[in-house]
Amino acid sequence: MEQPSPVEPAELDLAQLAYLLGLRANETVLRALHRAGFVGLRPSHGFLFQHLLGGPCTMADLAARLDVSQQAVSKAVRELRSLGYVKSQPAHGTRAQRILLTERGEAAVSKARALRAKADAQLAAQVGSGRLLRAKQVLATALRVQGGTQAVRLRRVRMPRG
Repeated sequence: MEQPSPVEPAELDLAQLAYLLGLRANETVLRALHRAGFVGLRPSHGFLFQHLLGGPCTMADLAARLDVSQQAVSKAVRELRSLGYVKSQPAHGTRAQRILLTERGEAAVSKARALRAKADAQLAAQVGSGRLLRAKQVLATALRVQGGTQAVRLRRVRMPRG
């Protein structure tokens, strides 16, 4: 079987580079979280966590925000509950349960944020804080041009399909 020809990252378009960087950064953060004792977390859990940062949500709300079935949300919530990252509480006046982060879930979010800040600081040390800021501005502009700014602002980023 013939090996594919090598690819130089600088030859890729901005969207591909940003996507690949995001994948790699997420893998690095996830491995560090696991080493820090936050075991069992997967990349898809982060999408669910983002919707719980503002407070409790019902399964139906989570499913709508994530654009997945309630069964998919229920499965993820069961996993996260068994790992100690989320818990349920009754929604007042209904039979629905509201899902919220536990202390452990909030600690995982804090640790992930600290790891990402450390990665930014390491990159700033290599390229300079001004260049890092400009790179972030370019990516934020590209996100706006692609119509993705509002989803980020409202924490409505959905899991990738496929």
